[in-house]
Amino acid sequence: MTLLIENLTFGLVEAGLVMSAIQTSGVVGRIGWGWIGDRLGDRCTILYIIACTTVAGGCLVFTYSGVLLDLPVVTLLHGLFGRYTTVFAVLTVVAVVGL
Repeated sequence: MTLLIENLTFGLVEAGLVMSAIQTSGVVGRIGWGWIGDRLGDRCTILYIIACTTVAGGCLVFTYSGVLLDLPVVTLLHGLFGRYTTVFAVLTVVAVVGL
């Protein structure tokens, strides 16, 4: 809640609405997965499905984080060095060291 109010400049009511939406989605998710588990009859299968979807979501976030971070990183490096050739040289060194 502090992040929403102090850093993102949400009002108290707006921050409260965001937090209540998070709690509501948690309640709906628990009820929904419970209903699916009751229909399938095997709760271990449901836990396996939830675990797989969570891992898949985490992999997608990790995979596409580069799409979100590339432009700001290149812009920051260009601001520091002033030339794109230096920026690409630095990024090449980082990539080679990472291999």
